[in-house]
Amino acid sequence: MQAAITLRQRGHKVILAETEDRLGGTLNFTDKDVDKEDLRNVKNVIVREVMESGTCILLKSRVDATLIKEIQPDCIVAAIGAHPVVPPIPGIESAHHAFDVYTGFLPGKNILMIGGGLVGCETALHLQKTGYNVLVVEMLDRIAKDSYGMYREALLLEMEKCGVSYLVNATCKEICEDGAIIAQNGALRKLEADTVLYALGMRPNDSHQLKQAAGNIPIYVIGDCLTPGKVGDAMKAAYELALTL
Repeated sequence: MQAAITLRQRGHKVILAETEDRLGGTLNFTDKDVDKEDLRNVKNVIVREVMESGTCILLKSRVDATLIKEIQPDCIVAAIGAHPVVPPIPGIESAHHAFDVYTGFLPGKNILMIGGGLVGCETALHLQKTGYNVLVVEMLDRIAKDSYGMYREALLLEMEKCGVSYLVNATCKEICEDGAIIAQNGALRKLEADTVLYALGMRPNDSHQLKQAAGNIPIYVIGDCLTPGKVGDAMKAAYELALTL
């Protein structure tokens, strides 16, 4: 969306194709998260700006060779995002990714969150505030290690205030229907739960087929499908790319 807005401001004709039935991508989770009002407002402003920019928006549209041949673009900007890493943990098929709670999945009352990075911690906090009991399990020596400075301190204080529990230096060895087997300090133990969620990073969506379909048309890959990162990083990369086209 940021690339489209900046390109339109620079006088380009832009067609924005989105596979879903709405704009916003991953940031649509902010419509549900109780602590993401500011980020939700940012997302809504960007959606409004791109809709008012004169960009031609195609919803529920997958870009393939047929569409590219029909449109005949001068270049293509690929911002197709990333998908959750599914770890090779026995029993992972009975667990759900953390983002599932924002798209209709209803977990049980007592939840194990495997992965204590920023996504795992923020989702755990949202769930705790909406009536669930959450225990976060993190293999590193501290949680939210991928966060930064004052925000991380505020997040941890809020988690403590709301009663989110967590374990560090703990590795999930197996997921069961009623919990998970955890290794910590050289010992195995079972932690019982109604639902097991996981948040163990993101992996770029493959742009290889899109590049093949583009043929000789220049294609620029930006955002999470290049390197999964923060919202600000993606918007900055989009803006800077648009200035070069």
